Amino acid sequence: MVEQSLEHGRPTMRDVARRAGVSLATVSYALNEGPRPVSGDLRQRVLAAAEELGYRPARRGRVRTRPLTVGAIVPDASNLFFSRALGAMESVLRPGGHVLFAASSGEDPARELDLVAACVRARADALVLTPTAAVPAQVERLAAGGLPVVLMDREGGSTALDRVVMDNYRCAFQATRLLIESGHRRIALVNGPVPVSTAAERRRGYADALAFAGLPVVEDYVRAGEFSHEHGRQATLDLLSLGTPPEAVFSSSVILTSGVLHALRERRLRWPDDIAIVGFGDAAWVPAVTPPLTVIEQPAQQLGEVAARLLLAHGGRERVGQRVVLDARLILRESHWRPSPALAPPP
Repeated sequence: MVEQSLEHGRPTMRDVARRAGVSLATVSYALNEGPRPVSGDLRQRVLAAAEELGYRPARRGRVRTRPLTVGAIVPDASNLFFSRALGAMESVLRPGGHVLFAASSGEDPARELDLVAACVRARADALVLTPTAAVPAQVERLAAGGLPVVLMDREGGSTALDRVVMDNYRCAFQATRLLIESGHRRIALVNGPVPVSTAAERRRGYADALAFAGLPVVEDYVRAGEFSHEHGRQATLDLLSLGTPPEAVFSSSVILTSGVLHALRERRLRWPDDIAIVGFGDAAWVPAVTPPLTVIEQPAQQLGEVAARLLLAHGGRERVGQRVVLDARLILRESHWRPSPALAPPP
């Protein structure tokens, strides 16, 4: 017999997850056929549990008779990482006749709210958001009212919204550990703003990798600021001016890395001979510099594709707060090796 503890007397997706012994997200993936693949055995277990409980998915809303208009709000649409993600979103949406428009928040929470309000006034059918900090309450209310909302790249503390992210903590831990295993001990972090979740996770991964190796976090070696070329440049110049400068740098975004390289060239320093580098994010120019840079590759295109597919899969289904975590890979090139001469402070 079906247990009588089901919510409101009818089985829900949570009941199916409990009966199948899987996560709520796995049930959603199995029943909605995406956006992440589910093995055949796991899907059969979910379907069997649903059949046993008599679960029937909520009816979808009215069949769409017109293309969707999707608004996307990101920190900087001209940033290579976000422009690639937006381009990937559009490649998924365009075949269905859907239209994407994007705007930049500039990491300004007030502007972010203005842009959300503009999307509402423009009657956007869905919203993709890379939040500046915590997800605004207004966005949570819009989602609760039925507007499909997907968070991209940053979670913003939300557990109720669908989101697609990468494992920033693990990637930062891996990058820092590579520098440690290459023989470096004085390792600096050039990072993004403290309130931004991706920057916070990268700092945590960096700190834990140092701790795992028995090394302290030297606060003078940690430089937080906006994700910009100029911050990367100035932070690196400041690091090089220390009495005991670092012998390696982990740069937490590709735009920061461009600034790091600019500063090193200003000081006529070479990597890895004078200082080692591991970057976060790949770009067409990264392997072309000499020597080519070792980086953590960010799956920008996949982020955009999955965000779009999450929106298209919404279709009136129960909100389950799906969390899709994408893998990133370490691309080993030549910039992480231990420098031969010790770096002397600049004159």
